[in-house]
Amino acid sequence: MKQTLCHAVEYIKRTLPKLTKEEVVEIDKMLYNYIETSMMPRASEASFAEWNDHQEDIYNEKATLNI
Repeated sequence: MKQTLCHAVEYIKRTLPKLTKEEVVEIDKMLYNYIETSMMPRASEASFAEWNDHQEDIYNEKATLNI
C-alpha cells in the first residue's frame, strides 16, 4: 500500500505543473470535499469515544428502572 501511495504522490507532483490553474483549483476543491465528507466523521467518532464508557451505563439502567 505504501509503495502505491508513494507512486501516486510522485505522479501528482509531476502532473500538477502541467495543469491549468483552473484544473488545480478543481482538484483542490475535490480534495477538500473528500476530507470534509470522509475524514471528519472519523475524527468526530474519536472525539465522542468517551461517551461509550460502559461505567456510565448505570445511569441508563436506573432510568429504565425508574429509580
